[in-house]
Amino acid sequence: MEEFRGLSKTDMKKVRLNNVRDAIEIDHLDIQISAMGLLRDAVFGDDPYARAGRVSSPAKARAARRNGARGGRPKKKRVSR
Repeated sequence: MEEFRGLSKTDMKKVRLNNVRDAIEIDHLDIQISAMGLLRDAVFGDDPYARAGRVSSPAKARAARRNGARGGRPKKKRVSR
């Protein structure tokens, strides 16, 4: 785990579960690691959905430029009451 790299043996002895027991934490270093996130990463690897909206492609760049040239995202229409 990236967060534990470079920790001393003394710091590793201070690793505890939080009060709800759903995360691992080292209080004095302000490190908290979700147990579910840790399990997900161990089983499935990196979270593909965390990167999905940030993926760049030539087609996506062209579409963004075209939309920007048209004035960007259209304004929402207000509904009269």
